[in-house]
Amino acid sequence: MPVLPIESTEALVVFLLVFFRITGVLLSAPLFSNRGFPVPVRLWVGVLLALVMFPVIWGRSADGALLRLLESEVALVLAVGTELAIGWMIGWIASVMVLAMQLAGHIVGQEIGFAIGEVFDPISEGQSAITTQLFFTLGLVLFVILGGTQLVVDAANQSFTVLPPGGMVAAIGAGGALLDPEFLVVDTGNDLFRNGLRIALPGMVGLMLATGAMAILARSVPEMNVFILGFTIRILLGLFTVWMILPLVGEVFAAGMQVSVEMLDQLLLMWRG
Repeated sequence: MPVLPIESTEALVVFLLVFFRITGVLLSAPLFSNRGFPVPVRLWVGVLLALVMFPVIWGRSADGALLRLLESEVALVLAVGTELAIGWMIGWIASVMVLAMQLAGHIVGQEIGFAIGEVFDPISEGQSAITTQLFFTLGLVLFVILGGTQLVVDAANQSFTVLPPGGMVAAIGAGGALLDPEFLVVDTGNDLFRNGLRIALPGMVGLMLATGAMAILARSVPEMNVFILGFTIRILLGLFTVWMILPLVGEVFAAGMQVSVEMLDQLLLMWRG
């Protein structure tokens, strides 16, 4: 078994920066960032990935290039913070489709009326509708099946090629920017809401038609208690709609994952400068 070259101060600095970037990925990536995922296991996954990636990254490092980080506490703290931020952005972009699934479940649950009967979600440790939990869990399953975990690890590994450990500190010192805020907020947010609405749209249309039909029925037969009848009809129609759209979710999710891959490539190209 080869011995890792953590025998110098610079090697230790490189290894720690690699670990912090991977930790940032694990803080935002789907599955790993869930509160139900044990923290000790998450830390050991980060250490294992850092150990696997470190020898190649260290082989590309120039001797003495990172020792200047130890000369300034501010620079060292900035290096750790930028590595966490870089990893967090990779995980955030990879999690857009899972969050879109969660948004779709929330919208459908609101339309059905499940929002008034929210239950405890052990993953988020908060209250959410059962449709929100269903779609979120389905999103995690699709993320794993479609190779999302491999996508996250590959993106993190490629990020060290375009931006070595501590390289963002030098870029910021030279007047560079960590990221275009418009790309992170506008582009990823637009992709999240667009895909969430695409998944929830069939359910929204069906329930809106049911609401219109009940309004006509209430005008035609004033003696009927439409409120009690309509609540039952909306639940049955909502569950039927969810059952109908579930087979179509996979295609939308796969297309959205391809967009996430393109956005990660764009992010890496932006860091390459």
